Amino acid sequence: MNSNPISFSEKQRFNQVWIWLILMGINGQFIFAIIYQVIYGNVYGNNPMNNNALIVSTFVSIIFNHYFFLFA
Repeated sequence: MNSNPISFSEKQRFNQVWIWLILMGINGQFIFAIIYQVIYGNVYGNNPMNNNALIVSTFVSIIFNHYFFLFA
C-alpha cells in the first residue's frame, strides 16, 4: 500500500471567452424566439417549432450552459 499523501492536484476551468460568447448567443437566440413566438404570437422562421418544443429546447440549452459554468 502507498501511504504517501497526494503531492499534486490540478483543477482545470472552461474559461475561453469566445466559446462563452457563442454559448450565450445561442441562449439569446432561443430566448428571443420564445419572446417573439410564444409571447407575441408571431411565427419565428420559415419552419418554426411548436411552442412546447421551443420552451423545452430553451430550458435544455440554459441547463447545459449552466452545467458548463459550474462543473467544467
